[in-house]
Amino acid sequence: MPERVTFTITAVLERQDGPPAAVDDVLQALTDALEELNLYVEDPDDDTESRFDTAGVTVVYPESAPTRM
Repeated sequence: MPERVTFTITAVLERQDGPPAAVDDVLQALTDALEELNLYVEDPDDDTESRFDTAGVTVVYPESAPTRM
């Protein structure tokens, strides 16, 4: 089995409507969504598919981030 690899994903979130939400609630929702992520990669030459699951998700944000967004 190949080694696990860590990827860094940068997300820029912009509120589209509704009142500002607590940043902790936004981060929890983002963490939950990423934990549910299943990634499939097809090999068109071999007609096979590899499946990748998230082994662990850590969401961090800068200390300068607002408390509500």
